[in-house]
Amino acid sequence: MGKSLYTDFVSSNDVAEADATAQEHVIPGFGKTLVEIGINRAYDSPNPSEQLKICDVIVELVGNGVITAEEAMSAV
Repeated sequence: MGKSLYTDFVSSNDVAEADATAQEHVIPGFGKTLVEIGINRAYDSPNPSEQLKICDVIVELVGNGVITAEEAMSAV
């Protein structure tokens, strides 16, 4: 699910869809895994635009309360 969320977001830039997808699959502790997947995806991407989009969606997910700041920080 995590990789798909980032792939879909990078293609569509649809923050609402990324939020909805993450909320459908959220279970306690999954936020950290979701952030780790995103960080790895951004790190592996040679495309700066894709890297920025992935970072943006992580920030949006935290800002919208889909994942907690603590989960995000524990993944870094």
